[in-house]
Amino acid sequence: MGMIQPALRAFLAINILLPAFYTFYVVPLSRYPQSYIMLHYNRQLLSGLTSEADLLDRPENMLVPVLLPLTVLLGSFLILQALNLVCSMRFSRYRCLFCLTTGLNLLALPFGQISFTAVATSLPFTLFSIARIMF
Repeated sequence: MGMIQPALRAFLAINILLPAFYTFYVVPLSRYPQSYIMLHYNRQLLSGLTSEADLLDRPENMLVPVLLPLTVLLGSFLILQALNLVCSMRFSRYRCLFCLTTGLNLLALPFGQISFTAVATSLPFTLFSIARIMF
């Protein structure tokens, strides 16, 4: 059995392992600050130190919990896309494969993922969940 070619090894590392690392390690870590901020606001609401009207008057306080996961998603997505483009320039024989995945990865953003492979593997479970809720 021969060795895996460097281009295919890079493809698997970038488009399979990196999205798995993002899904299982980066996303949970990025939710800790978000949940801590929300806990702080919930404590203030419950203790009567602030009211919902105060939070609505100053919506900038709620931007951090909303924008932090989005920033992590977009930053990770840009790193993945940059790695795919670098590999498409480095491995000319597999340029089409890397460019195709770069294009398909754009379809993953509305699903909150950084890679099309992550969306493709979770799509049946997502569709089943939606069908179960609707029917």
